[in-house]
Amino acid sequence: MIASTGTSAQAATSAWRSLLSLVAGLAVALTLLTSHASALPGMSRSTAKSLTPLVGTKKFITAKDEYSFKGRRLTGRILHITDMHIDQFYKAHSDPKQACHRFNVDPSRNVAGPYGHLGIKCDAPVSLINATFDFLTASGLNDVDMVIYTGDTARHDWDKTELPRTAEQALEAHHIALDRMLNAFDTSKIPIITTIGNNDPLVSE
Repeated sequence: MIASTGTSAQAATSAWRSLLSLVAGLAVALTLLTSHASALPGMSRSTAKSLTPLVGTKKFITAKDEYSFKGRRLTGRILHITDMHIDQFYKAHSDPKQACHRFNVDPSRNVAGPYGHLGIKCDAPVSLINATFDFLTASGLNDVDMVIYTGDTARHDWDKTELPRTAEQALEAHHIALDRMLNAFDTSKIPIITTIGNNDPLVSE
């Protein structure tokens, strides 16, 4: 697990970088969209041509051409990742009614699974995040043209009385998510478009 070393100022800087990355990424997405316009179902050649001035494309690319970006042949696949809600304090075999953070004196109530617990207010353990990205890599599902990551990385603040969420913990969750994405995707060829979710506090609450 990655240790949290961020401050509110660092978090704010990180937020601006994420927003700038989003703007740049959307420009790339628009370029790819117009470059692939002739292959989009129901779009006529004339309509596709009318889009090309938006990004300054000099050549209309037909469906017979091979498309590439930064020397990598494009696949037409885009991966959307969202709402990880990473909980660094999740405890396997704990009490789900205590946000999966503590154990009940009654052992029969400690039923939280090693990879999460559905249907109740418990967020995702780091073990689930690791297993998910391991699967993406092992199965080849990380062979995509781009990744769109729409945030909500931090856990919900469901355990306010016993374990209130802090900005530092939210930043640590972002470090965990970023580390896994950087290991799963070749970012020199696969852009990751990021943004911040409504559940990602950058200041202490």
